[in-house]
Amino acid sequence: MKLSIAIILCFLCTGTAMALSVADSKHNLSTTGVGVHSTTVTQVCIFCHSPHNAMGGTSLWARQLPDPSSFELYLASPTLTPAALSAQFDSSNVSLLCLSCHGGTLENLGPDMVDPNGTWSKSGVNWDGKTPVNHPVGFDYALAQSQNPTKLGTPLQVSAALGSSNVFLRSSLTGTNYSSMECSTCHLVHDNANPPFLRIANANNAFCLACHIDKKY
Repeated sequence: MKLSIAIILCFLCTGTAMALSVADSKHNLSTTGVGVHSTTVTQVCIFCHSPHNAMGGTSLWARQLPDPSSFELYLASPTLTPAALSAQFDSSNVSLLCLSCHGGTLENLGPDMVDPNGTWSKSGVNWDGKTPVNHPVGFDYALAQSQNPTKLGTPLQVSAALGSSNVFLRSSLTGTNYSSMECSTCHLVHDNANPPFLRIANANNAFCLACHIDKKY
């Protein structure tokens, strides 16, 4: 069974079903990588996935997951709903897979990134030295939308706009409901056709407007 899963994962990494494959992105850390990359390892999938003896989380993850309590979540905006202000991280959050590479901790706010130009700070993520982009994760989006329905699109509307049947996930906070806002709600880790790994292009703010319907004019 594990062998079958490993084969599927490698197919996802190198296949042609996506607009671009991971091999064409900065997530390719092998010798053929376009960004930071190894000088000796030729396999693409192995940096993130392990077919045997996975270290944590889901997706046969090859890295040790960080301590969820070591991150200070983004709660700074005065416009956040009560649901967003109740954001929390534990071992159930898929975002920890991303943060196993893309996150410094409260004890170490310096870079702990694949991309040496990126840093994680208390206020959010600073992409390639540009203005920090802050967005809450680890909260129940469906609950947040019900608390502010004139400003946020429904989960169904958001998923349709972003081209997926459901872009939200499960966590201990949402229980059996797939309504948790996570890093992968917005980002496709295997496809960088719309940098930085966005699900759709943000031309005319289309990406942001998928959720923030009150900003449409």
